Amino acid sequence: MSDTVAEPRVSVVVPTFNNDETLTRAVASSLSQVQPVHEVLVVDDCSERTAILDEVAALDPKVKVIRHARNLGGADARNTGIRAAEGEYIAFLDADDAWLPHKLRTQLTALSGASTMTYAASNCFTSFESDAAVHNARGPLPGEALSHYLLASDGALQTSTLLVPTPLARQVGFTPGLKRHQDWDFLLRLEHAGAQLQYQEEPLSIYDLSPRPGRISRADRAVENTVAWFRLMDAHIPTRLMQRYFVDQCLSRRSARFPARLLLAASWVARRDPAHFAQLCWLRARRLARA
Repeated sequence: MSDTVAEPRVSVVVPTFNNDETLTRAVASSLSQVQPVHEVLVVDDCSERTAILDEVAALDPKVKVIRHARNLGGADARNTGIRAAEGEYIAFLDADDAWLPHKLRTQLTALSGASTMTYAASNCFTSFESDAAVHNARGPLPGEALSHYLLASDGALQTSTLLVPTPLARQVGFTPGLKRHQDWDFLLRLEHAGAQLQYQEEPLSIYDLSPRPGRISRADRAVENTVAWFRLMDAHIPTRLMQRYFVDQCLSRRSARFPARLLLAASWVARRDPAHFAQLCWLRARRLARA
């Protein structure tokens, strides 16, 4: 008996920009799936170094390289892949991450019989080391809003864990030009569109959290980019969740290196509910004093 599911076809979308050291690993992990993929769309966002693109294209005829004429960002690269996809499902894979061999098989089984408004996500490991930790302590609880899970419960649904019906991915898409929180933005707009999440507690991907140059979350303008995203999602994220995330995650020694930027960002977040913001700052100061 075959160990594979004949249908549906899965298109893999891999956005890349100068990922010389990790792209081959990512693409190889998609080609090594127990459930064979239909195609691997490597979308190059105008990399300065392109030799690796020819190398990955030679790995398998299923690998197709699409090149942007100018750098547009990860969200636009994913949208390019979404538009080009031929499969009934799209699985996203960042160029510095990888999948475990049974990732797609597990998720397709979970989605079997589900509506086209249901998508899958899973837990993931946080490094390629043998003793790697699991990223999420828990998945979203029944009835828990994704905004609460992501901003207040220290949870994450990382892009490389997603499997989304192609019509749904095309309906929602990634927000062009977004500098930070591209994955959370996509997920919250999936929720707003009425999509349902099928979450697997089992880690099915490897999300590389190791420090390296160019990580968006470590960029000098990370705080400003977070607030820019808050402005876009104003109708979908409660004010108090924004403030809680800002105080817990954005007020740091790193952000304090740019006091003018930090003050400007904090002023927009604070004035939406000044009393609550002040209370959060006071509570955090007390925690830091006790540490």
